[in-house]
Amino acid sequence: MSKTREAYAVVLVCDFQYGLLSRILDVYRFFERTPRIVIVRRGRPINLDPRLPSQLEVVPLPGPILGFESLGLLALLSTMFSVIVYLAHGFALYLKIRGHVVLPIRLVHAHVVLPQGLLGVLLARLLKVPLLITAAGTDVNVDMNRSIVHRALSLFVLRNAFRTIAVSKPLQSILNQTGIANVIYLPNSVDTSSFSTTTKSASGNSILFVGSMVAAKRPLLLLRAFERVAREVPGATLLMCGEGPLRRSLEEEIESKGLRDRVSLFPNMSPQSVTALYSQANVFVLPSVSEGLSLALLEAMAAGKAIVASRNESHQAILKHGENSLLFEVDNCEELALQVVRVITDEKLRHRISESARQLCEKQFSNEFVAKKLENLYLTALNVE
Repeated sequence: MSKTREAYAVVLVCDFQYGLLSRILDVYRFFERTPRIVIVRRGRPINLDPRLPSQLEVVPLPGPILGFESLGLLALLSTMFSVIVYLAHGFALYLKIRGHVVLPIRLVHAHVVLPQGLLGVLLARLLKVPLLITAAGTDVNVDMNRSIVHRALSLFVLRNAFRTIAVSKPLQSILNQTGIANVIYLPNSVDTSSFSTTTKSASGNSILFVGSMVAAKRPLLLLRAFERVAREVPGATLLMCGEGPLRRSLEEEIESKGLRDRVSLFPNMSPQSVTALYSQANVFVLPSVSEGLSLALLEAMAAGKAIVASRNESHQAILKHGENSLLFEVDNCEELALQVVRVITDEKLRHRISESARQLCEKQFSNEFVAKKLENLYLTALNVE
């Protein structure tokens, strides 16, 4: 058997819930030689992807293991203690993995620089295999700049990686400017075949947001813009799917503004339920202040939704105003409302930009397209000719 056909295992270190994790796993279906995936993550056990052969899920202890969220007076000591606890737990995971995996583990792939990348460094060194890091965006644009401690730990992780994957070209440039040279651009991807572009059940007046309810995603900005949209388009409705710390604030603002009959909040759902949700709207809005490359955005493109997005660097790297989307200045509530009203009320524009976005997604962001590049990267890391 040639090296390119050898069976091998990959440790995937992540902290994703079922929906996002299953979408990442879907890429491996398009590998010529599907590796066994050993998933290290937090949270409750999940149903693994039945379309993939031989998977193993190793779930660490529940709850936050490493608290990088805030820095107080004793930040340095508390962070050092958290790192020690986290790495000690990682050693226990290493022993568990060694006891369960029959195939040779040839690679560790960590999604997000901190803290997943820190665990990735430990496992890669213990297993004596290469480490790949996927930088998602917020981990570099926000988390890495929180403090000297965060920056030092992030740079330690990145410098110990065989390659760092940047999911957008702007993110790749930022990492290069930081002094990380081993960075390649490899975008997120989506299973375009899972999304129907039919609009029979969708309303042209219905707007969709899918993402975490966190400040960087600007869900409150969207809600305030929708208040203006609702006045101009009486039949307009807003669907918001996701969980996060701002959900409670959204609920309170919806109630105070009398929008309970116009705005629907959905929790994190299974991939199938989210896919079905896309069919209920014709307009997708992503007002994020920063992104790596939003998977929800790619899904909306695959589903043939008309995109309204903020002019952050990641969006502008792939979206063109008036061609495959409508863009607005970051945090400009009035312009956001204006562009949403425009796309709702102009059916020809809506159809044109949605069709263009769908074609772009099929050409550059399909799982088949990205899987070939990812497998080549894996083979390079494994030194397989």
